[in-house]
Amino acid sequence: MVCVIGATGTAGGNVVEGLLSSTDFAVISFTREASIDSPPNRQVKGENVQIVGYDLDGHQEKLAELLKETDVLISCIAWEHLHLQIPCIKAAKLANVKRFFPSEWVGPAPKGVIDIKDKVGWETSLEDVPTRQGKGTIN
Repeated sequence: MVCVIGATGTAGGNVVEGLLSSTDFAVISFTREASIDSPPNRQVKGENVQIVGYDLDGHQEKLAELLKETDVLISCIAWEHLHLQIPCIKAAKLANVKRFFPSEWVGPAPKGVIDIKDKVGWETSLEDVPTRQGKGTIN
């Protein structure tokens, strides 16, 4: 199972489209509870993506429970919500998610976002994540 956070955005939509071009992947997307019935979510759901309403800043244990069948977590979170990667990383650790792809590569952001990223410091959340190369390595 592959979970895409931000599946209805530009980058996330392209990631989902690529995943769905293969029959090898089951895709799940988290969306805010308030927007679960929005037109973008209805469109993604129509493409065989399971939509789950969950606010990412909610309880970490609940998020871990939702991620328990997930092999790969792909974050396509927009730059203004980078801080939400931290609870995602922590929940992924609890759920033993095998791979996490951060939203660093989703696209250019306005001036000053790198400063925000540095302030958020999500990389420190990865320090004790076991990987083939050792702890704290992003695969």
